[in-house]
Amino acid sequence: MIDLINIYDLDDVLDFGKFAGNNVEDIILENSQYIRWLVGNTPFKLTDRADEFLRVTEFRAKSARMRQQRPSRRRRKGHQDIYPEQSLDTSPGSNGMDLWILELD
Repeated sequence: MIDLINIYDLDDVLDFGKFAGNNVEDIILENSQYIRWLVGNTPFKLTDRADEFLRVTEFRAKSARMRQQRPSRRRRKGHQDIYPEQSLDTSPGSNGMDLWILELD
């Protein structure tokens, strides 16, 4: 028996399933796991160009999630970190010089 394999590119439109009527590129951007499931569980295959787009899209999404989860390693010390008992006056019209005048006296 011969199995038919459907090979899809980014601009091909699906005529079945949850995303019928949408092109492969839009589906990858919206729900890459759906395309990943199709590739692994059905005779649905991607061209090299579409497969590369899928991998890059998933990598970028994973990188973005990782950046959101970890705290920034680079943090400059602010005024409150150096002088926690003093506060800098940032009210309108204040230029912050009161603090320096007090420290010089």
